[in-house]
Amino acid sequence: MIYYAIVVLALCMASCSLRSVYPTLGGIAGGGVGSLGGPGTAALGAGAGVLAGEALKNKDALIEAEEKLDLLTHGDVSELVARAWRATSQALRHSHPTSKRF
Repeated sequence: MIYYAIVVLALCMASCSLRSVYPTLGGIAGGGVGSLGGPGTAALGAGAGVLAGEALKNKDALIEAEEKLDLLTHGDVSELVARAWRATSQALRHSHPTSKRF
């Protein structure tokens, strides 16, 4: 019982977001399910679990990259410039809160 408490505590204190442990949890779950078929399927299951965890971890970045690619292929450069300007102005506001707004 104490083992499970240590594991849960380690997962909760791993970082600010649980997304960073998705690949590890996917590997554990995939390896556990794959072990029912033997060592070869355990390795394949763990690998598939890690890949699924990485995909879930980077889901937002993949969606943003897909939107950017869509804008580039359709020639809407003005929207890309507007997005970059909004991101830059937000970063400037957070780093220099007392400066004038751009």
